[in-house]
Amino acid sequence: MVRGLAAFILLQTIIVIQTLNVTDNIPLTEAGLGQTVTLTCNASGHENGLFYWYKMNYGYLVQTVAGGSFGKLILDKHFEKSGFQVKNVGDIHSLIIRNVSKEDEATYLCQAGSAYKLKFVYGTNLAVNGKISSFWSFCFFGIHAQSSASTTAL
Repeated sequence: MVRGLAAFILLQTIIVIQTLNVTDNIPLTEAGLGQTVTLTCNASGHENGLFYWYKMNYGYLVQTVAGGSFGKLILDKHFEKSGFQVKNVGDIHSLIIRNVSKEDEATYLCQAGSAYKLKFVYGTNLAVNGKISSFWSFCFFGIHAQSSASTTAL
């Protein structure tokens, strides 16, 4: 009985270790506040048809940044007035983010293929380096400190 249990535990451990081997690591792209970032996705070798850019923030639902056919990509309405822009030249699709801010920090993924066979082709984690301006820091920390003081007084 003990040998059977030990073998079962060993087998489960091997299965868990094998599932933890990640072959497709998502690279890191770093940018400074206010810079322009260009993310590129090479969709060659994938069925012609559909293409999408996605933005994924931890703890939030995935947002579609842009989508459409290979010939014509359109920004989602939530990104139209931001610094986001999409371009494509042949099979190379670019997502351009101008005047990058901390709100742009996320994992960006591109997906290509046909209606029946879409595949994630590329992804990157965008990290935005730099400090928030002292004015915004004051507003946040000043309000937070003030509300904490009033809470403790109660």
